[in-house]
Amino acid sequence: MSVSLKKDLYFLSTLFVLCLILFGFRLGSFGLLDPDEPFYALTAKEMLLRHDGWTPVLFGQPQFEKPILFYWILYACFKFFGISEFSSRLGPCLAGILTVLITYLWGRVLFRRKEPAFISAVVLATALEFIILSRIVLTDMFLCLFVTAALFCFTVGAYGRAPNIYRKTAWIFVFVFCALGFLTKGPLGVLLPFFGIISYICVNEAERLRSENCPSKGLDNASATEHSLTPRALSRSEFASAGQTNVPARDNSRLAGREDAFNVPWVLGSAIFLLIAAPWYAAMTVQHGPGFLKDFFIHENLRRFFVPEHKSFDTFLFYPAAVWIGFFPWSAFVPGALLYGLRQTVRGRWKIFSSLFLSFALTFLFFVAAKSKLLSYIFPVFPAVALLTGGWLYRVYRAFGLGAKPKFFLTALCFVFFVLFVPGLVGVVGILNSRDKMGVFRPIAGIALTVIPVYWLAFFSFWKKKYKLAFIFTVTGTVIFSALSFGWLLPSADGLFSSKYKGAIYREEAGLPPQNFILAGKLFVRGASYYTGSKNVGVLTDDPGSVFYTKHPIPILSTREDILKIPASQFPVYCFFRPKELKFLRQLVDGHFSITLIQQNSERIFVRLERVA
Repeated sequence: MSVSLKKDLYFLSTLFVLCLILFGFRLGSFGLLDPDEPFYALTAKEMLLRHDGWTPVLFGQPQFEKPILFYWILYACFKFFGISEFSSRLGPCLAGILTVLITYLWGRVLFRRKEPAFISAVVLATALEFIILSRIVLTDMFLCLFVTAALFCFTVGAYGRAPNIYRKTAWIFVFVFCALGFLTKGPLGVLLPFFGIISYICVNEAERLRSENCPSKGLDNASATEHSLTPRALSRSEFASAGQTNVPARDNSRLAGREDAFNVPWVLGSAIFLLIAAPWYAAMTVQHGPGFLKDFFIHENLRRFFVPEHKSFDTFLFYPAAVWIGFFPWSAFVPGALLYGLRQTVRGRWKIFSSLFLSFALTFLFFVAAKSKLLSYIFPVFPAVALLTGGWLYRVYRAFGLGAKPKFFLTALCFVFFVLFVPGLVGVVGILNSRDKMGVFRPIAGIALTVIPVYWLAFFSFWKKKYKLAFIFTVTGTVIFSALSFGWLLPSADGLFSSKYKGAIYREEAGLPPQNFILAGKLFVRGASYYTGSKNVGVLTDDPGSVFYTKHPIPILSTREDILKIPASQFPVYCFFRPKELKFLRQLVDGHFSITLIQQNSERIFVRLERVA
């Protein structure tokens, strides 16, 4: 085994262990978070109980908000490990680990060096939003995995120096991963890899035109496969201002044979794509008619682009803030990396950074233009941003080694995110704990006493120019922060975010099998059904016209007459409410009903509604 391969295996093993700790530690220690985690888990649970692994079912009726692949993964985990929080989250956890490992391999092909690839993978694995989405039940982690894998395979085919047989195999897997993405989230599974591929083609075509106009600067002069990441490629003058690095080095990588760089097996690849992606869509069309295609592609995909599902999120700054804060603790470095990528793109100097930046920019602008916005929607850009950040950090680190000094703006951002951000976050949660009696003082104190000093040490090391030590402290602080947050804080605050314990109280009071009607707010109805095991549920709302984006086959109650229609045999009614929904219920009922408070955790209230004889 070569020394190079041993080092690759060492880095991959290190990343695997790091991810296992960050994503897997106490994975099932708290209940499913309303409203989204129970939506997917309840669908897979109903599929399993019906012994139907082909049709997604919610509240006893088919639902097609998302394609089938994610439900198959949940179905398999439930089948082999039982129905639990751990088995619900196992798939996203493994997908997160694979995404980090693939990002390292992607960086190895792009940068042709291990160090920037490793830094990029660590940045991705320890980014706050990446940790969160690797630990909760959402489709976005699998979409991110398949998009990243497709772009990695494309890079091997287009940039790689491997023999043609391996490069052609990589092209085939581009189609495979696009098909899996199509089965995970529909058209986005193809569109997002296309953004990355078209970015490379645009940059490559621009380079070709420059080569034709000025041959001495073209590919015929190519020799340095490490681009400008090697120490010899750096000089003090080039790095006079680290933090706003402006390196005029050209991308000197040679395509492994321009003639066959895009020798894509379109026929075979398309056939494999259809073989993987088409059968489920065809089966659903046969079973449910052409209306399925209209509902899925128009209502669930195209309409979401033009009609906001959450109007308060439809602002221009929503996604810039999501990416910037989502990359904590590396938020101080993301602006510099993106600005560097932008400069390289505008000046046409470094193909690797230019194609990564364009891939990020096209995807980012697409989601900014879309009217429906959620924090998780932008998630597929994270690997590209991590590669930009990791490559930029490595270059800046080399510049610092040659005597360059950080810019004031970079130092100020490091101070904000390493010294002020976590104490501010802890302070806000502490104030909420005191106001709402959340019962999380001890875990908050534990985080304050352990995590804050480590991040302060990271900033102090950066200030003293001990950059490797600052990197180690940053990673260590994030590991501790993740372990305490997901292993202690969230389990202590389970009643604030999950219907798990209120469901247990319901089963204890109602007995088995439960016959009582369950009334819930729209955010809690899926979790209430999942944890009570009851399909006899309804939603109480004062706005029946805008309860769900996609209609659920359950009763919507908004008047006193609706409540009176509940059969007497299904009383007492158990209610999973927020304060505003309890207030609305009190306005509807009169002396013929009594309301008894069973449990309250801040904004989550569990009450019993009974008829008065």
